[in-house]
Parts: sequence; C-alpha cells; structure tokens
Amino acid sequence: MKVSTSYNTPAVKEALANNLYYMALFAKPEEFGEHLWVMLKRRGIMDAKDRTWVCDGAKWEWKQKEYHDPEGREILDFIHASERLVEVVNELYGEGTEKTKKCIGCMKTLLRKTGGASVLEGLRSLRVNRGKEKLSETIEYKQNGLSCV
Repeated sequence: MKVSTSYNTPAVKEALANNLYYMALFAKPEEFGEHLWVMLKRRGIMDAKDRTWVCDGAKWEWKQKEYHDPEGREILDFIHASERLVEVVNELYGEGTEKTKKCIGCMKTLLRKTGGASVLEGLRSLRVNRGKEKLSETIEYKQNGLSCV
C-alpha cells in the first residue's frame, strides 16, 4: 500500500495545509508514481512555482520524485529523520545513557529549528571521529532525503 497526501500552503512561516487530498493505491512504485503525477497535474500542483516533496527516505519515493518532478524540493520527514538520529546516537553513546538522551534532544531541536543540512554536517563530522557503521548508513539515508533542506 502506497499513500500520498497533497496540499498547498500560503508562503508564510508555520502556515497550515489547505486543500488536503489523499491517494492510496496497492501498486508498484512506477504505477503509483504515474497515478500520483496525474493527480498532482489535475490539481494544478505540478504547475505551481514551488513544489516540495516530504517523504520517509525510501529510495523508490525519491526515484519517482526525481522522474516526475526533478525541480521539486526534497525533505525527509521529521519522524523518520528523528528515528535515524536516535539509532545513531544509541550506537555512539549507548542506549538510554544520559549522554544519549542529551544528544538526541539537541539533535532533534537542531533538526526542527535549522533543518537537515546542519544535522547532516554534524553527522559527517561525527563519522570522521567515530567511523561507526550505523552513522555511515544514516548519512547516506539523509543525503537521499535532506539534500535540499
């Protein structure tokens, strides 16, 4: 099952979504992408000056986004980005430690306030110092979804 939500927002900070529309389909990524493009085109979204895709980081989603909307902005959703950050920090400092709790809190705050680019830079500097496997995987995951944040 693949699900998509489309909406528009006014160009103001912290604006709420307007004209929400949901689409769900049991389909392979390519078929879902075609249906999604048609729906977005019919709603006028593909003709909008600025388009942003918020996804969970799955490679198939970014592939479909790139195929149908190469100029659209890409953002990895906060929940999935946060989950990956928790995994990395747990690996670095141990699950449940005070240092882990403090670091997770700081990373989530940084992510929410400044976006993915600054978090990605921080992860890259940690990789140099630590070289952990989960950290490298997370950097790759975030590069797929945070490249324009």
